[in-house]
Amino acid sequence: MNKLYLVLFAAALFTFSNCKPEVDNSVKDAGTAIVLDGKGQNDTINYTCVNCEKLLDKSSFEKIVTKSTEETRKLIKFPRSFIPLKMEITVGKEDSIFHFDTNEKIDGIFQVITKYYYAAQNAYGAEAEGDTYVSFYTDTLGNVANIENLIKLSQLKLEGNGVNRELVVYGNEGDFIRVSVHEKHLVVYSSLSCVDEGASLTIQFDNDEEINLTSWNNFNCDGLSMFYWFKKTQSELLKKNKVKYISIYSRGGLSFCSVPENSQEYFMQLVELFNK
Repeated sequence: MNKLYLVLFAAALFTFSNCKPEVDNSVKDAGTAIVLDGKGQNDTINYTCVNCEKLLDKSSFEKIVTKSTEETRKLIKFPRSFIPLKMEITVGKEDSIFHFDTNEKIDGIFQVITKYYYAAQNAYGAEAEGDTYVSFYTDTLGNVANIENLIKLSQLKLEGNGVNRELVVYGNEGDFIRVSVHEKHLVVYSSLSCVDEGASLTIQFDNDEEINLTSWNNFNCDGLSMFYWFKKTQSELLKKNKVKYISIYSRGGLSFCSVPENSQEYFMQLVELFNK
């Protein structure tokens, strides 16, 4: 009996030692995620997600969370003060992405749009809450696909008091310029921390001609500059020429950004819409 007991015990022990618990690799559409704050320390925040459970596994989800956090932190004027609060993620399988030049379909890509809530130090040195959107593309494994400058963008159309998409361009050392329209005024946000009334916006074409606009809104530390609509001669230039560079200058600071090829007709389409 003792020998039989030992044999059974040994068999049970062997079986138990070779049984590995199943790893849960699934993702829920709501839960918590671990991210890094501005000082590189772990923080746990809540998230909601559209299509995460349907389209992602744990590994690809974690890559998307990390990328969303990194891109948000880059937009903070004082990145070390960044405190993540929560995320709202949307993952969409893109079935109709085409190359802007060849018009060939680009398969196996997800577009990720994250609304990120955070707290951070503002230009006045006080901690304030804010939120921003970040958008990027990944493959099915969650690896970032750097195709933003290659994809064929949707045609501009009127939407509310503006148009359906912004022009967002980047330069070196964190420079960025974001252009939108509100009631036939150009609305420009830039990486300049504080901007004066009278800030100068330069739009340079691929033939080296350029136009210059002067902002009319008050001094602020939100990076916001407002510009009146283009004059007739400026509109004619914009209709005929692709834009190669955009820069904005104020208070001794300069943000200088190149415009990728798939976005160089943005102003062409813009003036056609509003000058009909």
